[in-house]
Amino acid sequence: MQALIFAVEEINSDPELLPNITLGFQTFDTCNNVRGAAQGTLLMLSGGNEIVPNYNCHLGAPLVGIIGESGSTRSILMAQILGLYRYPQISYFASSPILSDRNLFSSFFRTIPSDEFQMRGLAQLVSHFGWTWLLHHIKNVNFSIKDGSHVFFDAKGNPPVIYDIVNWRLRAKGTLEQAVIGNYSYLNSLDGKILNIDGAQMTWNNGDTQVPLSKCSPSCPSGFRKVIVPGKPPFCYECARCPQGQISNQTDAVECQLCSWDMWPNLQQDRCLPRPTEFLSYGDPLGYSLAAISIFSSSIPLNILGVFIHFKKTPIVRANNYSLSCLLLLSLFLCFLCSLGFIGYPQPEKCLLRQVAFGMVFALCISCVLAKTITVVIAFNATKPGSRLRKWTGVKVSYCVIGFCIFIQLFVCVIWLIFFPPVPEHDTDTKPGVIIVNCNEGSPTAFWCMLGYLGLLASISFIVAFLARRLPDSFNEAKLITFSMLAFLSVWVSFIPAYLSARGMYTVAMEVFAILSSSWAVVGCIFVPKCYIILFRPNMNSREHFKISYFATNPILSDRNLFPSFFRTIPSDEFQMRGLAQLISYFGWTWVGLVANDNDYGQYGLQILMQEIINGGGCVAFAEKILTGRPNMNAPYLAHVIKMSNVKVVVMITSNTYFVELMEEMLRQNVTGITWIVSEALSTSNLLSKESIKSIVLGTVGFAIHRGKIPQFTEHLRSLSPSKNLNDLFLREYWEQIFSCKGVTFQPISVIDFIDYTDNTSAVCGLTFQLLHYVNNVRFKTTDGSQVFFDAKGNPPPIYDIVSWRPSTKGTLEPAMVGFYDLNSPDGDTLTIDTTGITWNSNTQV
Repeated sequence: MQALIFAVEEINSDPELLPNITLGFQTFDTCNNVRGAAQGTLLMLSGGNEIVPNYNCHLGAPLVGIIGESGSTRSILMAQILGLYRYPQISYFASSPILSDRNLFSSFFRTIPSDEFQMRGLAQLVSHFGWTWLLHHIKNVNFSIKDGSHVFFDAKGNPPVIYDIVNWRLRAKGTLEQAVIGNYSYLNSLDGKILNIDGAQMTWNNGDTQVPLSKCSPSCPSGFRKVIVPGKPPFCYECARCPQGQISNQTDAVECQLCSWDMWPNLQQDRCLPRPTEFLSYGDPLGYSLAAISIFSSSIPLNILGVFIHFKKTPIVRANNYSLSCLLLLSLFLCFLCSLGFIGYPQPEKCLLRQVAFGMVFALCISCVLAKTITVVIAFNATKPGSRLRKWTGVKVSYCVIGFCIFIQLFVCVIWLIFFPPVPEHDTDTKPGVIIVNCNEGSPTAFWCMLGYLGLLASISFIVAFLARRLPDSFNEAKLITFSMLAFLSVWVSFIPAYLSARGMYTVAMEVFAILSSSWAVVGCIFVPKCYIILFRPNMNSREHFKISYFATNPILSDRNLFPSFFRTIPSDEFQMRGLAQLISYFGWTWVGLVANDNDYGQYGLQILMQEIINGGGCVAFAEKILTGRPNMNAPYLAHVIKMSNVKVVVMITSNTYFVELMEEMLRQNVTGITWIVSEALSTSNLLSKESIKSIVLGTVGFAIHRGKIPQFTEHLRSLSPSKNLNDLFLREYWEQIFSCKGVTFQPISVIDFIDYTDNTSAVCGLTFQLLHYVNNVRFKTTDGSQVFFDAKGNPPPIYDIVSWRPSTKGTLEPAMVGFYDLNSPDGDTLTIDTTGITWNSNTQV
């Protein structure tokens, strides 16, 4: 109250403040309650001793403003009433922030800052000392006074925000006193600092000058971030490690910072470091190991190629298509080398070409294998009579197969490179903290199509080779190709899950390993056995050495592409089957049955004979097999088939005792009246003279070998002596090499004599190789006028005797010659038969 009186007197006494205006005042006591505040306000507005709303009965000086009240609650009530009449109200102690709302208290002013600013200052004070367990909220205001400070009311009616910060501490006498140690000036600080504290002058509760800690949770160090706990105040938090790939480099970080794509946090996660890169490098043990294996492996096909070139005239090289073998070895050389394209930093050019190069050289490799397989099958089947495959036995077919297969792969690769070219990429997701530099293949579909096509070629080669594996195997690569393709497919089938599960450089290493393994599968299965024979078992490499068989009749042995040095003194079964078909046609039989052994002899003969009969206008009622090892089970079935077919002529192509068991079964089932036509293996056999089957085999007709040995052939070879052939320089040179002699007089010694004389196997091999030249040109006549020669396929003149089994004078059956079959007959009559000499099973009629 005294301060008010003093202020009014000072204003009235100063003519410069309010010239010609004298201030007066009237006081009302609110008694510190809301009722008194309301009553005093209304009395002031009414201007008298009674409250008259909306009327002013004051006859003196006008009311210009009200000072008070000290309390915020009572001031709020007064401000609501006075604001209706626009009377200014100035409070000296009401600090409630709500009084700053100009929409509610449009005429309210105060000389003390709003608590909002005080709370802000206190919060900054708490923050200054690092205390986090204290919940305050403040705002700021501004004003000026007479002592030189700038005094005003802001837009919300608040004065300047200036607080002294005091510290209560002990005096020397032991009593407490307050000392100003700083201030809080909001928007009035010249240096921009709102809070100014001299912390060195502060004394805390325990008499220490160290600021006490006041936190709900400890500070989170670098590498961690604060995590708010639901249901607790914001400063009650937990510290959580920064997520993978993020860092925090300050204490109590609210959020972690993400490292750039080429950076990665250190172990403490307080700073980012450059990421290391990973690729299959030549500097890594895995990289240089695979590279060394690749380079070493690529030398193997070249060495094998050198061996093949050096031994290209040997049988094992010639018989397995020399040109295709060389092309396959060159492709294998490239297969091993193409794996180097996967090692080293993935440059754009390397990414673009490495998969395509792999696909093309492997397509060439597998195409060569497929061509070799098809060549084997065609060669073995082209020997059948009337076969249309004979025109496909040349090398052009092989190269057409290779070209066609490569073209398909080339088409896939070109489409791949044009529309989905592979490019280098940096993979930052697969391995945390590592940049994997690899090649993005562009199109996974194109990659798997390329790889799938290789699998298709290998599968076809495997299937064809597997089906051809049972062909005569002296020069048959089918078994080797079967194993090589089986190993090849096994590698790549195993590669698929391993490739899909591998990560980083191990994905590339897995493909390199598959390339090397599959290439070795082809080299190891196809070429290593051949090289072993060529280099370490030369005696086995003797198919080219001239060989004369006296009982091998398989038609396939006539194929000069596979067996260039094979000869025989017995005609091929192909001629016999043609003769049997001509015999059937000669007697006018058009409804016949065929039975053959379940082996090469029977099945080749059965195929040829069936085709010849059909070509001659006949019909085959049935074509059955005698199952090897199960005659007791097979004989009743065959007898039943013959009985139900109503045939009267059955051709038997068999060479074993199963014939007798079949005949006995025929008798048990009372199947009689059958005329049996038998091949040379059975036509002169003593089995037909067995008493138990005499009645059913009577009248059997068959072909017999005209000659088991070539007459005077041995004498012809013995005549080949240098002493008798002095002008034959080849024979002379050969003779001098064999006997290590030169310029000597040759004694009458022959080739045959030398073969009988020496026990040296290698010498014999060399000798037989030289003899091939002479055997190819054998042509002479025997003393009985017969021609002796080998045709272009190594076969002797095809001549067969025709025999008929008839009763002898002793009552037994015996074979009698009733004609012959000669394809080289001068008069053109290949079949000559004396039908009067044939005794049929039931009568003398055909």
